[in-house]
Amino acid sequence: MKSKPTCGNTKKVFLHVGFFLLVKSKDPANEWKNRSLPKSHLRSLRHGVGYCPHSLIAGLAERFTLTSVKKQRFEMNTIGLPRMKSRIAEAPLSRHLQGGFTMIELLVATAIISVMIGLLLPAVQSARESARKVQCQSNLKQMGTGLQGFHSTHNLFPAGKLDLKKLGHSWCMFLLPYLEQDALSRRFDMSRSWSDVAGNHDASDSSLVLFRCASSPVHLVGGTDYCGITGGTQGGLPFGDGRDEALGSGVLVTVNDATPSFVSFRDITDGTSNTICISESVGRNDDTGRWASGDNLVATDVNPVSTPGKLSSFHSTGVYALRADGSVGFISSSIDLSVLGGLSTRNGREIPSL
Repeated sequence: MKSKPTCGNTKKVFLHVGFFLLVKSKDPANEWKNRSLPKSHLRSLRHGVGYCPHSLIAGLAERFTLTSVKKQRFEMNTIGLPRMKSRIAEAPLSRHLQGGFTMIELLVATAIISVMIGLLLPAVQSARESARKVQCQSNLKQMGTGLQGFHSTHNLFPAGKLDLKKLGHSWCMFLLPYLEQDALSRRFDMSRSWSDVAGNHDASDSSLVLFRCASSPVHLVGGTDYCGITGGTQGGLPFGDGRDEALGSGVLVTVNDATPSFVSFRDITDGTSNTICISESVGRNDDTGRWASGDNLVATDVNPVSTPGKLSSFHSTGVYALRADGSVGFISSSIDLSVLGGLSTRNGREIPSL
């Protein structure tokens, strides 16, 4: 007659099987297979007969001892790979539990980031200013295209200020149809003053990106950062807006009852590439800074470049100017006034260049 299990019943076999699975999971190299267990234990497992798990553990402890997983070397057999040994690197538990940065590390990182920002910020600002300069030149080139289109249609340049019957219309108003602003152009009643409340007030208050320099932080209602060049005073001409006078010696001149004539290409004897007709002018907060106003004209050589209200801009070293041939050049703040006056006149017999 078989003896009863010393500890528990036959259901304990599940515990024994689980223990062997645990041993196998902790021993990837299957070294437990190379160990010999007591025959009585193996027989008990094979026949499903219960026995004392404590005696099983004791027997295993005698014949097989697992070392720390961190210190074991396992022989691994992988299909297609040679037999190799690997070792799990030891690392103190406290090393993995450590987190964050020390105060010194944070200060060093902050200092490095500050230096990088200090180096990159001027470069970013310079790149942005370069992009704004390109946009400013593009605006002037579009105005130049408008001037060429107007001259091709009418065989003359528009008036800088059409002051017949005290209308005061600006050269900008005449360029609108050639700058893809037909709708705005039709809103103007050309028989009324540019600022007439009943007819033209709303239209003249329109703000056009084309008439604004990208570098300008000021946004006057209906304002502009560009001006027409009416002439120069350094050539010895008498002061006045007649065609033989200083303020009528340019390309965009005042047309009134006394001087009703316009300027055409044949009048620019100094050469279209040597004569400027539109440039930048900032710092004007009155009607001279409105694009629809005929007072938006400048005699360039009265004051040095970069004088607010005259030839000036938000660029650091000078202004951009449109030549009569449609090209754009840069005028330095240090240009001599006599050279600037020569650029501003159409027939002064000077041959200056930008």
